[in-house]
Amino acid sequence: MSNETWNCPKCGKQEVTSKFCPDCGTKKPESLIWNCPNCGRKELESKFCPNCGTKKPEAKKGLTPEEMAAERARIREALLSNKPISGSKPTNKVFPIYIDMGDYLELTFPIGNLHMIEKNCSPTHMGWEQAMQYAKNLRKGGFNDWRVPTKEELELMYRMKFGFEIKENDNWFWSSTLDEEPEFAWFVNFKSGYENFNYVELNGYVRCVR
Repeated sequence: MSNETWNCPKCGKQEVTSKFCPDCGTKKPESLIWNCPNCGRKELESKFCPNCGTKKPEAKKGLTPEEMAAERARIREALLSNKPISGSKPTNKVFPIYIDMGDYLELTFPIGNLHMIEKNCSPTHMGWEQAMQYAKNLRKGGFNDWRVPTKEELELMYRMKFGFEIKENDNWFWSSTLDEEPEFAWFVNFKSGYENFNYVELNGYVRCVR
């Protein structure tokens, strides 16, 4: 049992001491687990390493509230206006637009209902209904409420695609947005940014969000 408490990001339960939230089952965020830089012991949860006594490294300080507000406005304007997002890649020393959590990317500033993006897409391509079922069954990061992104969210994701691994053939991605005729649904090509609708029976990949 850890002597350092954490707050559940899903249900909001405060001061959880176990690896999993007792209310909703969410796993303790990986960002709260650390590896000792002195002796190499891994997956520590306490403030001090039990092997050598090294204290958990302090998290790097972020921007001031004023700087965060200005950066959020800049990123949001760039995304919604389809402009390049300068200085926003993960290697940027100023402020990234997302944090790589391993299985998913967590947006620094959520846009609408878009908070997290699945880093790797579905292992195979599938029809639209199968894509919706894939999202329903997806369990990543301790979350079970993943969904297929809307057409507008896919457009935003295309402009942030440097955070994803885009393979040679996984370029067509389903959205949850149906056309006026329900046998058609919208998709976005992550190679070119081209968007259109297609028969729901045809195959595409899916990258879920929450």
